[in-house]
Amino acid sequence: MVFEGAGAAMEATGPQKVLARSLVAATLLATVAAGLLERGGPAPVGAFFILLFGLGMLATAGLGLLLVIRKGHPIGWMFLTLALLQVLLLFFAVYSTYGASPEQLGTLPGADVAAWATDQLWLFTLALSAIFIPLVFPDGHLPSPRWRHVLRLAILATVLAWLPIALEETLFGHPDVPAPLAALALPDAVDATMYIVSSVLAIVGLAAAFASPIVRWRRGNAVERQQLKWLFAAVIQLVTTQVVVSIIGFEGPLADVLALVSVIALPAAVAAAIMRYRLFDIDQLFRRTVGYVLSLGVLAGIYVSLVLAISLLVPAARDSRISVVLVTLVAVASFRPIHERIKRTIDRRFNRRVYDADALVGRLHQSLQDQVDVDAIVDDLIRTISTALEPETVSVFVKERV
Repeated sequence: MVFEGAGAAMEATGPQKVLARSLVAATLLATVAAGLLERGGPAPVGAFFILLFGLGMLATAGLGLLLVIRKGHPIGWMFLTLALLQVLLLFFAVYSTYGASPEQLGTLPGADVAAWATDQLWLFTLALSAIFIPLVFPDGHLPSPRWRHVLRLAILATVLAWLPIALEETLFGHPDVPAPLAALALPDAVDATMYIVSSVLAIVGLAAAFASPIVRWRRGNAVERQQLKWLFAAVIQLVTTQVVVSIIGFEGPLADVLALVSVIALPAAVAAAIMRYRLFDIDQLFRRTVGYVLSLGVLAGIYVSLVLAISLLVPAARDSRISVVLVTLVAVASFRPIHERIKRTIDRRFNRRVYDADALVGRLHQSLQDQVDVDAIVDDLIRTISTALEPETVSVFVKERV
């Protein structure tokens, strides 16, 4: 009943805190073990990636520990489980190829079992992050009792997709090596049927996971919508980063760092939303981010246009450093007015109340500069406060000089 209860507001018990800390410790130990094994021979990933990946999963586990201890929140347990499974997936991948090339099984005992475990764990990490966490965000329970059927379908899809993998005949990464449970492999017809059914149910579960935040947004209050904004912002950041990296073709340490930042942003945003830490700052963060991105895009367009114009009109200055410096100075000088104009446009379109309030305050400031009559100043002040803040009553105390 974890998914349906109001456990998000309950404080964790002593045994629960011990278990949560133990999961974090296990994540740390698995990360260290994977790093030590990587140093012993060829591995499917490098030491730098293991370091970054371990830091990312430890950050995820730390956020889960915070949610469990401070809130007793079910998503905290999901984060702890997800981080541990991801690190174990990395550990088993390194263990199974220790002392050999990544295409071959390693020399350590039980390498085939480790490779088999690698084939299993990715499915559960995918189901946790893509289906179950979105279903119960942000309060730890389903949107309504009717969603219990969706949860059951998601669990059934996960089990049906996992059974053929658990009972596979050969290892996925090593087709010539029999799997530990090859003797229990399912017939081809049953395997194909389960694959089709699990795929259909998985599609339904993913659709429900995407629909759940939308349903909550339509039914939610102001706080719930702010929490969902944090989730939407993190997902947009994650997708945008991955698409940009794929298009540009980043590789090496820089790509690993960007991937780490984009992956950590999602659990960090979820934890911030659940803890309600600076919750309503997401609007300001959104406006600033969009404003700077649009400003940089406009400046990039201006810079490219000026460079092309100079190249076409003055061919002799095409490779001149002076022309590059002049174009750069023009772009830098244009940044502030362009950014202010874009900021006002965004506020006018997406944050009308703040825009109107700023406009009122600006008009009040202008009138105070030109006005000398105290009664007129008080009337303007009361009118501005009443319009911008809409209070029930307004009182102004004027101290007279003796």
